[in-house]
Amino acid sequence: MSPDDELKTLLSLPGDVSAASPATGARRDKTFRKMGAGACGAVFAQDGQSFAAKLARSMTTRLLQRPPSSRNWSHGRLLKLRTHSTSYVASSPPNSNPAAVLPPSSPPQQQQQLQRLPQSMLRRLLTTMAESAPKRLRTSSGNGTGPLIGTHSGHFHADEALAVHMLRMLPPYRDSPLVRTRDPKVLDTCHTVVDVGGEYDARRNRYDHHQRGFAATFPGRSTKLSSAGLVFLHFGRAIVAQRLGGGVDEAAPEVDLLHRKLYEGFVEALDAHDNGLAVYDPKAVAAAGLEKRFSEGGFTLGAVVGRLNHNWNDPKPADPADGQRVEDDRFLLASRRIGEEFERDLDYYATAWLPARAVVQQAFDKRAEFDPQGRLLVLEGQSVPWKDHLYGFEDGKPSVLYVLYPENPEPGAKWRIQCVPESKDSFVSRKPLPEAWRGFRDEELDGVAGIPGCVFVHAAGFIGGNKTFEGAREMAVKALEA
Repeated sequence: MSPDDELKTLLSLPGDVSAASPATGARRDKTFRKMGAGACGAVFAQDGQSFAAKLARSMTTRLLQRPPSSRNWSHGRLLKLRTHSTSYVASSPPNSNPAAVLPPSSPPQQQQQLQRLPQSMLRRLLTTMAESAPKRLRTSSGNGTGPLIGTHSGHFHADEALAVHMLRMLPPYRDSPLVRTRDPKVLDTCHTVVDVGGEYDARRNRYDHHQRGFAATFPGRSTKLSSAGLVFLHFGRAIVAQRLGGGVDEAAPEVDLLHRKLYEGFVEALDAHDNGLAVYDPKAVAAAGLEKRFSEGGFTLGAVVGRLNHNWNDPKPADPADGQRVEDDRFLLASRRIGEEFERDLDYYATAWLPARAVVQQAFDKRAEFDPQGRLLVLEGQSVPWKDHLYGFEDGKPSVLYVLYPENPEPGAKWRIQCVPESKDSFVSRKPLPEAWRGFRDEELDGVAGIPGCVFVHAAGFIGGNKTFEGAREMAVKALEA
């Protein structure tokens, strides 16, 4: 009996495939191996959608449970059941050459298996692979050895692009294939689903936020989560701990600190964007009569991803399958692009921002040595990122007005005096440098300030410099008294 005929016989069995006898299951698996089931994936269900759906779940589960070395469907191919007809196929780009269904790197044995398939099966396979894009499943990236990730097809946004990237940062998902579809039956076969499906259930790895009644937020924040926030909420600690290395526990204080910092500094903006929230309440802005002085250029995280979608009047390929491939490739580019930005922030916070905390803490504890009221913070030896840490140590009780630090760690380096802003992103200083000093430099500033070694004071009064620490400290003391 040919593989084609044997498979038809097996698929004619009534009832749930998963309940078939062990002998039948073994025989079916043997047939799949003969066919190179994951490589070409053409099988034929004869008795309707109900049976076909059960078969899809059963086969996908069996293939996922096999060790990577025995899966013919690696390189990102995923079996798809066309429940509206009688074909069960592996999604791959249509091609006139049947052997091209496999990636070029496929072992010769798989190529030979494919070539030995009955011509009728190959014709059905190629026909199905060229089906219309809305009905077609496409997998992207990953070599197929990890859990299958699912998200929606069509117009994409920054939240699911980042959600997919964050998952793939972790070892269990590093080689995961991705399927973009809105077909519930296909999504049911996925291990993890983001931004589609109408369900949030972390126990089942379902992370959608579009369903009625969804109101989850990050602890201590009021912004409703998107798929990016949901994935970061549940997987963010593991991502942070992995980046810190050294076997650090996910419950460690530094992991908690970076988890929150990354959410507030990066992920929350995507949550707000996807849920249609503005930074400021539009009604409050209108009531105050505020108007923008200029356009920011639209370079938000969400906009950078959004630009990668097709324009409404872009030429469309004649073959819908080609159009789907282009869309999927654009999504992968979007996921990489926003993922790179996320990883840059993660690297910065893990390798620069976090180590700076101890330096600022030490200076904060010693500030009374330079001013009895603790209004001067001196970073001895080297400048570090200090604003976030200072505001945290002050705990809502502003006390420091000026921060002094060397321009570089070399001996004899010049020193800076910088005013502390009212808030991190504010251009308003708690106490600007004296107006009489602003805009002057060098000897002219020495004469105006009455302090030797002055280098400059910015025209806006938020920063100045001196050739020595003693000179910078004297500038700070005089500014406190002004």
